[in-house]
Amino acid sequence: MEEPETICQIDMNEGFEGATELRGLRDRAGERGNHLWGIVLAGGEGKRLQPYIRRRYGEERPKQYCAFVGGRSMLRHTIDRAQMLIPRERLLTIVSRSHNGYVADQLHDQAPENIIVQPFCRETGPGVLLPLLHIVRRDPLSVIALFPSDHFILEEDRFMGFVKRASEFVQENRHYLVVLGVEPDRPEAEYGWMIKGGEVLRDGENTFYRVRRFLEKPTGYTSRDLLQSEYLWSTMVIVGASSTLLRAY
Repeated sequence: MEEPETICQIDMNEGFEGATELRGLRDRAGERGNHLWGIVLAGGEGKRLQPYIRRRYGEERPKQYCAFVGGRSMLRHTIDRAQMLIPRERLLTIVSRSHNGYVADQLHDQAPENIIVQPFCRETGPGVLLPLLHIVRRDPLSVIALFPSDHFILEEDRFMGFVKRASEFVQENRHYLVVLGVEPDRPEAEYGWMIKGGEVLRDGENTFYRVRRFLEKPTGYTSRDLLQSEYLWSTMVIVGASSTLLRAY
């Protein structure tokens, strides 16, 4: 069996027409032959920000249920952003049972069968696998985009354009997993990083590279190291065929 290969995608095609094109793809997602699904990862506890959250809200709560920018929580920002591209009926959200007090308010517009409750938080791997198995049962040919629920993204149309292009690439190259990378503007040691390898495909201004290595919150690297051209922030937004994601387990 061929092992899945992880590649990263950076650079955006300036000709992308934003929300109009995204809506067109989303509207076509219900058509026969379209297999794009999404998983929103909202099962974490977000311990690192709890001191700040206690000061702001007077209680502890997972960061994805907090509104740091505007009136929407990070989770709602993520769901609304994903639904620019993926129909609501094909978007699943994984939460932990301990989050039940927030779920009714935050996910009131989501179908019950698309809210996947895990008994306990077991980090990202099991948090992806559980909704992944639900999707495979419903659509064995699915292509899935994974969205962490703690990102704030200002240029949402542009960002989802990356996801759109990644999904198109994966539908044509199903043995690849694509993770979106960001060119860093500072040596942020609390982020996940990756080192890009050789170029796989250049399509206009969209470029796909192999991933040489992932660095989770790197230590022992200087600012000069991390700001070299081959180092990228990892968004952990991953697009892959469900069969390829399963092989990663």
